Amino acid sequence: MTDGTNNDSPFDLERLRKRDKRVFRHVYDAYVGLLIYTAVRSGVSRTDAKDVVQDVFVKLWESATNIESMAALKTWLVVSTRNRAIDVLRQHKMVKTRGDDPSKGGVEGDSESPETNASLWHEIQVSLVGEMVETLCEENQEYSFKRFYVEGKSAKEIALENGEPISTVTNRISRMRKLFKLKFTERLQALRDSSLQE
Repeated sequence: MTDGTNNDSPFDLERLRKRDKRVFRHVYDAYVGLLIYTAVRSGVSRTDAKDVVQDVFVKLWESATNIESMAALKTWLVVSTRNRAIDVLRQHKMVKTRGDDPSKGGVEGDSESPETNASLWHEIQVSLVGEMVETLCEENQEYSFKRFYVEGKSAKEIALENGEPISTVTNRISRMRKLFKLKFTERLQALRDSSLQE
């Protein structure tokens, strides 16, 4: 992918900002698979994932003039997809919480099915992962971990961008992965403990 300066490129930034349909088609074709995967990994169904990705591309069309560079586009698409998927999960949760039949008193007082509990627990974990990745990267001033797991960049890509050996990047990612697992396990246990006390 280029920085958007080559007018013959299917990924030309100026043409993207002018909402050139051919450029949008190239961007869609290049990223639709990754974005559906990102949405499904965020916890939504495959059907919802397709809707999420469609919403993200509509948002891209509407805000194309705000894209700073073609290099930033992949990050923007992945983050927007993850955020939209979380919104969809929250909407599903609100629908489940309200219940389908007000005359039956909704869900309040009813025992939830194991499937509902598992789904809600999964949603909590997905939200927690995103929150903790952001927090750990900020606290440790280490962003290779986020770029590797959230943005989907390879260790080689990160090393090239940073101008450092791949081994340095993989060591930092490994160290952050260990720290993340430790902190994530602690937070999950705290959540489990607090839910048992309620």
